[in-house]
Amino acid sequence: MLIHIPTVTVYLVLGAFQFVPSLRRGKRGRPSWHKIAGRTLAPTGLLAALSGLWMAVFYDLPPLDGPLLLVLRLVFGSAMVAFIVLGFIAVRRHNYVRHSEWMSRAYAIGIAQGTIVVVTIPWILLVGPVDELTRALLIGASWVLSLVVAEYFIHRRAQGPARTTRPPVLPAQAH
Repeated sequence: MLIHIPTVTVYLVLGAFQFVPSLRRGKRGRPSWHKIAGRTLAPTGLLAALSGLWMAVFYDLPPLDGPLLLVLRLVFGSAMVAFIVLGFIAVRRHNYVRHSEWMSRAYAIGIAQGTIVVVTIPWILLVGPVDELTRALLIGASWVLSLVVAEYFIHRRAQGPARTTRPPVLPAQAH
C-alpha cells in the first residue's frame, strides 16, 4: 500500500492533464508539459498497476471480496500494465495515435475506481446492500464502463473534427 496509494494518486491526478490539448503542444525547441509529465506517468502507472496486482494476490481478501473479484482485478490490472507498455512502445516508434489510444485505455482502467461510486451508490439506493457476487459484478462493470467511455473518445478522435455542412449564404440573403 505504501507504493500503491502514492503512485495511483500521482497517476490519476497528473494523468488527467494529459488530455488537455494545449499541454500536449510544446514550445519550439522545448519539450511539452505532456512529454515531461509522461516520463513520470508511465513508471507511476506501472507501479500502481503492479502493486495493485501484488496486493490482489498476496493480501488477505477483505469481506465481500471473493474469487471472481480477484480474477477481475488480475485481468484488468494486467491489461493496464499491457496498455502502458504498448503505449510506451508506440511513442518510441513515434506512433502518437496508437500511443494516445493505449494510454487512454490504461488511464480508463486506473480511473475506474472512481466510477465504482457512480455505479454502486445507485444500486445500493435502489436495490439495497451488495453481496459478494454483486460487488464483483459492479466493480467489473465500472472497469468496463470506463473502457467503453475511453473507446468512444478514441473512436471520436479517429473520426476527426465534426464537420457541419451549412448551406452557402448567397449575397442576396446576407443582411
